[in-house]
Amino acid sequence: MQRQLARRNKCSNRWNKTKQCINKLHGKTSRQRFNFAYKTLRQIANENEILVFEDLNVQRCKSLMAVCWPPKSCR
Repeated sequence: MQRQLARRNKCSNRWNKTKQCINKLHGKTSRQRFNFAYKTLRQIANENEILVFEDLNVQRCKSLMAVCWPPKSCR
């Protein structure tokens, strides 16, 4: 579809129809991803009594790994 769109004259009727079709497909994919994430979340929530979330500072973890890894015994 995107190849077809690239070959069409921009802002023509065919281009607009193709663009609309691509947007529908992207929307469908987005909804499927959200649905899968929601179902997985609900399954985990229903199977467990307590859920704990931790807010990790990923950038800091990466910088610490760069400094501390590999261990000195491996160098």
